[in-house]
Amino acid sequence: MGRDANNNIYPITWAVVNVENKVYCKWFLDILMDDLGGGNGSGLTIISDEHKGLLEVVKERIPEVEHRQCARHIYANFKKKFDGEHYKKLFWAAVNSTTIPQFEEAMDAIKKLNPNTYDHLIEREPKYWSKAFFVEGS
Repeated sequence: MGRDANNNIYPITWAVVNVENKVYCKWFLDILMDDLGGGNGSGLTIISDEHKGLLEVVKERIPEVEHRQCARHIYANFKKKFDGEHYKKLFWAAVNSTTIPQFEEAMDAIKKLNPNTYDHLIEREPKYWSKAFFVEGS
């Protein structure tokens, strides 16, 4: 993902591969960074699923990139364990929170319903998937 002059995020590229692994992740990032003129990722945002191989390669290849996790992927995994409209609404409230107090309010409501849901989401590091933690220039 990239940011334009108005600080809006837009997609740059994606790839389809046979299997998600570190080799393909490195291949993809090497080609991407070559096309973008090299660099360490400063000024770019990558949004991905929680694939650990990609997370490791991103840290190695483009350490300055802003990395975010796809909330849709997190929710798809979340709802396998915690299904229901009430969980869905609270999850998306936490994702779309634009302030930390707003995020904490949504997460407190989740915790009251079921502490396991709260623990599950906190383990996925909200700084990567909730807008409340997206700081301009970080």
